[in-house]
Amino acid sequence: MQLRYNDYVPYYNDAAEKAAEICKDLTTEEEKFNKICKWITTNIIYDYIKAVLTSKKKKEDKIILPDVKNCFINRRGVCSDIAALTCSMMRSQGLEAYYVVGKVYHMYMGVKMAMSHAWVEVKIDNNFYQFDATVSSRRSKKLEYCAISKY
Repeated sequence: MQLRYNDYVPYYNDAAEKAAEICKDLTTEEEKFNKICKWITTNIIYDYIKAVLTSKKKKEDKIILPDVKNCFINRRGVCSDIAALTCSMMRSQGLEAYYVVGKVYHMYMGVKMAMSHAWVEVKIDNNFYQFDATVSSRRSKKLEYCAISKY
């Protein structure tokens, strides 16, 4: 099933070209999934400054759409940007990739904490696989995910 691009997962030609380049000789969905995930975690970093600025806007109840183009060009973004870029690249390679927003839970000093988050889910051979580049690149905490919406 080929998913359409939308406001949360926009098509960006340069990212699609990069995905085509890195997946050039790959034939299986799993190979493409793994190659794109590796490229994302190797080349895109978490933008802590934008995270602070974004959290202030969220408190003002402003909707902030992911910025795939800026994330790709500057090689940095917050979870929503990185998840949308990953999803966009995967969709360009024919993968059934979903941009997921929800809550992520983790333990901090014995207390269960929750925060808003975005990640990717991909369907390969009728199984869903989760990819969270921001966690993969920053820390190895055990997290619980609760999806609210998929795009």
